[in-house]
Amino acid sequence: MKFQTVTKHFANLRTPLLAAIIDPDDPLFCEEDFPLPRELARLKKLAAQKKLECGLYTARGADESGGGVYFLPIAAVKHFTGEERLRILAAQCLGEARERKAAKVTFALNAPAGALWASAIIEGCMLADYRFDKYKSKDTQPEPEITVELLVDSAGERAAKTALPRLKIMHNAVCFCRDLVNEPASVIYPETLARAASKAAKASGLACEILDDKAIVRKGYMGIHAVGKGSRHKPRLIIMRYIPKTGSSRQHHLALVGKAVTFDTGGICLKPPKDMWEMKGDMAGGAAVIAAMTAIARLKPRLRVTGIVPCVENAVGNDSGLPGDIIRTKTGKTIMVENTDAEGRLILIDGLIRAKEEGATHAVDIATLTGAVVRALGTSIAGILGNDQDLISRVIECGKKAGEEYWQLPLWAEYRDMLKNDVADIANSSGQPNAGAITGALFINEFVDPSIKWAHLDIAGTSLITKKWKYFSPGATGTGVRTLAELAEDLAV
Repeated sequence: MKFQTVTKHFANLRTPLLAAIIDPDDPLFCEEDFPLPRELARLKKLAAQKKLECGLYTARGADESGGGVYFLPIAAVKHFTGEERLRILAAQCLGEARERKAAKVTFALNAPAGALWASAIIEGCMLADYRFDKYKSKDTQPEPEITVELLVDSAGERAAKTALPRLKIMHNAVCFCRDLVNEPASVIYPETLARAASKAAKASGLACEILDDKAIVRKGYMGIHAVGKGSRHKPRLIIMRYIPKTGSSRQHHLALVGKAVTFDTGGICLKPPKDMWEMKGDMAGGAAVIAAMTAIARLKPRLRVTGIVPCVENAVGNDSGLPGDIIRTKTGKTIMVENTDAEGRLILIDGLIRAKEEGATHAVDIATLTGAVVRALGTSIAGILGNDQDLISRVIECGKKAGEEYWQLPLWAEYRDMLKNDVADIANSSGQPNAGAITGALFINEFVDPSIKWAHLDIAGTSLITKKWKYFSPGATGTGVRTLAELAEDLAV
């Protein structure tokens, strides 16, 4: 996909498809500012009367090969606000262009509001253009590359050119994450995920350290060992480090900890077979951290950031952990394994212990942790819990900028009793159907050093989708990548 800006008058515009986004409450098009094509003015009037939906209409301003204006009333995007509406509308228009095999689509943004909308239009097109089709038989006629043209005034041209480099960095990171999650577990397993992280770190100028299974045991990360020992693919611990060359503007050190279970069978507590294929995506949190670190390295915030990704395959084998096993963690606290399918929290605690060892002052872990968060919040909203309200609020606001929604759940101390155990300090699961997202976070909280400001993101519902949603095709969404990169920039200010 290519992007270009033009500052022509409508009368001189030649394009297969002209996209017009109209908001009757905050008009992008104003007759006082510049003359509209007659048909476009008529459509705007109908939109103000809320009598028109998204669609293609014949109008001047489009050349003979395309035949019209793709009219996008912003009110047609229900349930969303702000820039997210624009990303979704841009994706809809890009889909129309692909359907019509148009080589170019032009977004009319040459009124005052256009400069404010340009970056969202670009980002929506970028995200909607993603394809994961490497395993499909190739068509003899590949889809043509689409040029996205922005019809802008001088202010809009400056805004688009300023925004484009940063948007490309974010886009490339999100696509990298989506590629990792979309790959089958026979391709992405602990060793290959570690290699991918090492290669990405080198390309982006990050330091990268990989601990193999022997080093993991030697260092005392027994949660990772307990979960990963049953697989022929042995566990890895990835540590990626970004240190700003100009020094940090604050004495903050942010650790990003991502759960990477490259496939989760459930272990001895085997999952039901229906939709188990989706468990290749149980490493989405780890992939988000790896990808976010590559974006952070290129955005260069004045903040030290360490990415920590414990990688395991939770498989059934001769050495698999058993229900009732006792794990002695590096902190000295013991865990009774009530359920081998509550494995993500066992590796996350070692990641957070490592965060303290790295000197982190702030830590955000991100994980496809519980089915309970999906039952509570559905597939459009991720859960967030933690021990520091300022950090939680920052994450939520950074998510809103990125179009990623997080809803705060309480770290309800009373529910800690649900994890009590007769033979160990704590059980890894309550064994009850209620409040699973909260008890999962409470378990992790037991191993977070009190000096660290911590937030936990449960992305089980948002990381992988099975039908088209917003600007995402079915598959991985890259949830968390943009939020974490935004957070690093926010904390650096």
